Amino acid sequence: MKKRRVILLCVAAICGAIGFLRGCLNPAEPVWQGKKLSQWLTECDSGDPRDLSESARTAIRAMGANALPYLLRMISTTDSKSKMKLREWAGKGSIIWRWTTPSHYNSRISGAAGIEALGEDAPPATPELIKLLNGEETEYPAALGLGAIGRPAVPLLLQTLTNQSAWTRMAAVQALNFMHGAEQAIPDLLRCLDDPDPGVREGAAIALGDMQKQPDRVVPRLMERLADTNSTVRADAALAIGLFEAQARMAVPKLIELQDDVSEEVRQKAAAAVKKVGAVSTNQ
Repeated sequence: MKKRRVILLCVAAICGAIGFLRGCLNPAEPVWQGKKLSQWLTECDSGDPRDLSESARTAIRAMGANALPYLLRMISTTDSKSKMKLREWAGKGSIIWRWTTPSHYNSRISGAAGIEALGEDAPPATPELIKLLNGEETEYPAALGLGAIGRPAVPLLLQTLTNQSAWTRMAAVQALNFMHGAEQAIPDLLRCLDDPDPGVREGAAIALGDMQKQPDRVVPRLMERLADTNSTVRADAALAIGLFEAQARMAVPKLIELQDDVSEEVRQKAAAAVKKVGAVSTNQ
């Protein structure tokens, strides 16, 4: 009898543990006004899953922090490694590439849109979103989510800029750029202009240009990247300088020198920057 009781207790404990783990891995989907979170996330004002309707945003805000586990699970959902390897092997333009379109992309973007809609309830998701920056499929929606969280996410993002993975550093720079106002990150982004990876240097240049802050400090550093060994970095440094308009007058001679660059992209973006800075300067 005792043996049977012990067995029953063990079975109950195991079932309880399984139920707990299932709850962690498959969080309950919140419901508001009789509709599930996933249903609200399909209500968009356009074909873009990020363009949630105001009623959907209201519903998600009403769900509050209870929506976070489910939204994070949506962002973290990925396609099988075998499927992604097959796409890589087949190459763009092939029939296999078209037939094996990543099936969870819209779901991940919808999860990021939900994070954005949550507003002040979203910052607790920051540590998990930072982890998701490491994934090739999840880094973009994670960066979108972190960009929407804004200032509360900046400290952890700045720590991520020292990650050994260039991919993760690029994703962190992208998240800072999505904030469009993380001025406290400017010193770290300036250091990223000297990153050994060209993708990180390029992302930092674009982010600094989009911010259009502290031109006396930023423009001279962007001018240094006009001599970068990577043509894409040179081109986007020129583009970023052009965004400062009249505040970048000092860069005009260097930009003109790039009219003879070996890269057509560099020549085009440098010419556009000269025109923009010059035109604005003339009108000042």
